[in-house]
Amino acid sequence: MRQRIIGAVVFFSSCIFLLIVGELVMSRFLFSGYYVWPPDFHRTFEVQPDIIAGVSTPSELTISEDGFRGDPLSREAGYRILAIGGSTTICVYLDDSKAWPYLVQKQLNEKLGPDAVWVGNAGRPGHSTPSHILQVEKLLAQYPQIDAVVLLVGVNDALVSLEATIDKPLVFNRSEDAALRIAFSVYPDWDSDAPWYTRNVVGRLARIRSWKPIPLEKEGVFSMDAKGEFYSVVRGYRKAASTYRDKLPDLSKAVAKYRRNLNVIVDRAVAAKRRVVFLTQPTVWRAGMTQDELDLLWAGGTDFFRLKRGKPYYSAEVLAETMALYNSVLLDVCNDRGVECLDMAERVPRTVAAFYDDAHFTEQGSAIVAARLAEYLADRAPLSR
Repeated sequence: MRQRIIGAVVFFSSCIFLLIVGELVMSRFLFSGYYVWPPDFHRTFEVQPDIIAGVSTPSELTISEDGFRGDPLSREAGYRILAIGGSTTICVYLDDSKAWPYLVQKQLNEKLGPDAVWVGNAGRPGHSTPSHILQVEKLLAQYPQIDAVVLLVGVNDALVSLEATIDKPLVFNRSEDAALRIAFSVYPDWDSDAPWYTRNVVGRLARIRSWKPIPLEKEGVFSMDAKGEFYSVVRGYRKAASTYRDKLPDLSKAVAKYRRNLNVIVDRAVAAKRRVVFLTQPTVWRAGMTQDELDLLWAGGTDFFRLKRGKPYYSAEVLAETMALYNSVLLDVCNDRGVECLDMAERVPRTVAAFYDDAHFTEQGSAIVAARLAEYLADRAPLSR
C-alpha cells in the first residue's frame, strides 16, 4: 500500500510538472508574438448580390498561422512583401484568391517564376495610420525575412477626421494598451484583463477560435456578417441623414497629425532597413454621382459603430475633396522623404464596376489595383534578396 501511494504521488506530481512545463513552453511559443488577425481564423461569406455587387459567392477568408491573409510566410520565396492597410487591403468579402495582395503575388510569380515573391495581407477593417505605425514596427522586427511593406492608407484617417467634426472630439493619442488592442488581435499580454483561470493555453486558444468582429450597436449586425447585411443597415443610416453638409470643415489639425504619422511610418521602415511603398487610396466619391450610385454609400457620418438615424452626413463632394486632400499629403510626404508612392487613386476608375460602396473594391476593382501594383513592382528592382 505504501509503495502504491508513493507511486501515485510520483505519477500525479510528474503529470502536474509536465503540465506546468508544457504550459510555459507553449505559452512562450504560441502567444509571444504579434498577430493582426487571430491565427488560423477562417470565415465563409455568402453575400447577397443585391447588397454587395461585383463579388462572387461563396467566398473564403483564410488567415494563416502568422495572422496574415494568404499563403503562409514562405521560406522559398526570393522576395517577401507585406501589405498593410485597412478594409480596402484585406478585402473581406472577396475570396482569398481575388484580394489584390494575393493577385499581386500570383501575377509577379507568373512573370518572374514560381516562388519568386510572397505577399502577405495584414489589412484589417478600421485600421488607420496609428495602427500601421505599430504594425510596421512590431511585424518587421518579428519577421526579419520580410523585404518590403506596401501600405494602402488614408481613407480611415480621413473618415475619422470628418466624424470628429460632427459630434465628438478627435482622439489623437491613445494609451499603449488601447493602441495595441486596435492594431493586433493577439500580442504579448493581450488577455491581461481576462480571468486568471482562462489565461492558459487552452483558454487562450478557445478565445482565439471564438473570435468575432464587433457588432453594430443596437442592431446586432456584425461588420463582417456572412451575407453583408451590415451594409443595408449603415446605408439606411446615411439615407435617413438629417442633412448633407456640403462644405469641407477645418481639418488642419487632423491633416497635420496624418502627415506626422506618415513620417513615423517611414522612420520605422527606414530604421528596419526595409523597402516601403505607399499607395494613395482610390474611392468612388466624385461630383455628379447618380442617385443609384449615392444609394451605395454609407460613410461620412459619425462613428459607424455608434450610428444613429437622423444625424448629419457629409456630401459625396466633400468626401471626394477630403480624400483628395489626404492623398495629396501622402504624395507630398513621399516626395519629401524620397519614398516610393504609386498614385493608385488616379489609376482606378470611380465607378460602381470597381467599387461596391464608398471605397471597397469589387473583384474588378481589386484586379485593377493588383495589375497596376504588380506592373509597378516588376519594373522596379529589387524583387530578390
